[in-house]
Amino acid sequence: MKAKDLEKSKFIKVLEYTCSREFFTEEEIFKELDLSSDEWVRNVRDNMTQQGTVSDKKWTVGQDAFFRYLEYLELKEARQSSKEARVYAIIAIIISIVTMLLK
Repeated sequence: MKAKDLEKSKFIKVLEYTCSREFFTEEEIFKELDLSSDEWVRNVRDNMTQQGTVSDKKWTVGQDAFFRYLEYLELKEARQSSKEARVYAIIAIIISIVTMLLK
């Protein structure tokens, strides 16, 4: 999956939303992220942990999902660092070439 596809992933959006809150309800997820109940059941619910009684219907992000989100953030940061390193390397090569030409 490409980086741009990850940015658009509903699962990533759900993880961003849920990791920023201690608890949330299904209705909040549906409203905030424009998520259907089918998408909730198919893609998200198994990665969440229900809190309180069944009637409360409060959820929190599961440990596996939380750590996947952390890995996603680390990957995103590593890609950004890689891009910056590439730019610095190109600048260093250009400076080296210019220095050699001036000698």
